[in-house]
Amino acid sequence: MQREYDMHVHTSWSDGSMPVESVVEDAAHCGLAGIAVTDHDSMEMVRRAQQAAQPLGLTVIPGVELSSIDPDTGRKVHLLVYAPVYPEALEPHCSLLARRRRQAGEEMIGLVCARYPIRKEQILAQAAQSGTIYRVHIMRALMELGWTDSIYGSLYSELFGKNGSCRRGVEYPDVYRTARAARESGGAVILAHPGVYQSFAVGRCLAQQGLIDGLELRYPRRKPEEIPLHDELVSEYRLLTTGGTDFHGWYTAHPWPIGRCTTTEEELQRLLGRCGAAKETERRVDK
Repeated sequence: MQREYDMHVHTSWSDGSMPVESVVEDAAHCGLAGIAVTDHDSMEMVRRAQQAAQPLGLTVIPGVELSSIDPDTGRKVHLLVYAPVYPEALEPHCSLLARRRRQAGEEMIGLVCARYPIRKEQILAQAAQSGTIYRVHIMRALMELGWTDSIYGSLYSELFGKNGSCRRGVEYPDVYRTARAARESGGAVILAHPGVYQSFAVGRCLAQQGLIDGLELRYPRRKPEEIPLHDELVSEYRLLTTGGTDFHGWYTAHPWPIGRCTTTEEELQRLLGRCGAAKETERRVDK
């Protein structure tokens, strides 16, 4: 039987709907061999996931999804980092994003509370399991009060869409600076869902500079017409490949259960074989 791993999973510590223990139980029940917990800009839930997974025989690969921006296009770029040998190298990035998200979240809460009969405490209660504040927490509070029946519907677009009345953006670090920090961590660095933010051009630049090890080849939002763009990058730069669902529980616009997109055992072993390799090479050169 093929052992499969979902390498892109979020918990309620970031913008997922399920606590980490529930995510682990769900993954084991679905027959997965393992998962990577990849919350946005935080590895806080990795140890809890590993503790919950041990009696279930589920493997948990430490991971994180780093948020950044392409300075050439202004588009978001997400980098998945797996099994960092020196996770402390990621701490400045993660702490910075936690502060900026909370600041943006506080501002959005103030704007929403001025428009709707909702209290700040009701929104913060929805974010109680999270390390910061996300828009899904505001939407969940509005759902509880009957103002909408979905997270990502017309009200979300009105409030937080591109020109939303209550939208406040987060300032993300430069992708090249972020990728260098990821490299410093000694983890394997993967370009996440390149079709979602049209990250193919910046992915090429990152690959040319040796700042990524691979790309996420299989994910639910990949469009059929973009498959050749993925394959071209993989072939030209001999990149590793992974698969992941980008699981968020029911905090999503589409139903994507855990295990929808997966990574094979062979792919995982190649990935783990890269962890620490680039950093150790740098250390030998420095000596």
